Amino acid sequence: DSKFKIYRMDIATKEIVPVAGNGTKPVNGSASGHGTAGNPLSAVVGNVTGIYCDHSDGYIYYLDQQYCNMFVLVPGVGDDASKGIIKKVYGTLFNDAFLGNTGGQLTKASDGNFYVTCNAKHKIAKIHL
Repeated sequence: DSKFKIYRMDIATKEIVPVAGNGTKPVNGSASGHGTAGNPLSAVVGNVTGIYCDHSDGYIYYLDQQYCNMFVLVPGVGDDASKGIIKKVYGTLFNDAFLGNTGGQLTKASDGNFYVTCNAKHKIAKIHL
């Protein structure tokens, strides 16, 4: 099942491989499943609405509408994302005033700040990590 996972494509080989998520649909009201450290494929990933891949460090940032949070997948040894860890970097579970039900996009500006769109509220938020 391709749902509830995050994939990475190798531009050179065109190979697409999962790097996070076990394919299990999250249960409403459950806490985010970061998975086992070193195995983000064991994580429960909800509804990813925005994603940003930082080519300078290999980090993959994503918005999860299910959990109303922003997460980062930090690659493991050898820059292997599938052996990394997932950390929550912004938001409060289920009731974040801005990220709640965002359905938005995510990008990182040259100043290092992230910008998140909130389709439901017609707003843009700046997130400084």
